[in-house]
Amino acid sequence: EKSLYKRALEKLAAEREYFEQISRVDGLTGLYNHRFFHELLNAEIARSDRYKYNFSLIMIDIDDFKAINDNYGHQAGDTILRELASMFKSFARKTDPVVRYGGEEFSIILSQTAKEHGRIFADRIVNGVATSKVKGIPPSETLTISAGLAGYPDDASSRETLIKRADESLYKAKSLGKNTFCVCEDQKTT
Repeated sequence: EKSLYKRALEKLAAEREYFEQISRVDGLTGLYNHRFFHELLNAEIARSDRYKYNFSLIMIDIDDFKAINDNYGHQAGDTILRELASMFKSFARKTDPVVRYGGEEFSIILSQTAKEHGRIFADRIVNGVATSKVKGIPPSETLTISAGLAGYPDDASSRETLIKRADESLYKAKSLGKNTFCVCEDQKTT
């Protein structure tokens, strides 16, 4: 029979684990959240610096998401967010963290993946979403995403600059008409 003290310790440990989990994971999609993303990215930069490998960061935005929410409701929007979260996880390797960055924006850290290979991945997810039937919208409609890709250390030497470069590439893709991706030109700055 367990002592009262031991049961109390086990309960505290379980509660701590639960709170750690919810502080890292987005409740709607089950993906890592924005706050934990920064920890993951810092760790990837440290490994990259230590072991001298490149990696890629992809920022993804759902095209015309506001119109989807306006036309079909927020429940449909939530369904789409969950569907895409699942789709992105299926495209990514287990070692590549998939993050709900915020709202309708996602991010994927492609560990040990130079930009040339990151480009192949970005093309695959943009086309994969555009050719999939996604729950939440009528089957006759197509859901699309735009994505931006930047590489470390080619395009940046800090977390902030890497995010900025990937974001700039994402907005370039949006400006080109959406349903595409853009890759940051090599432009290492601090």
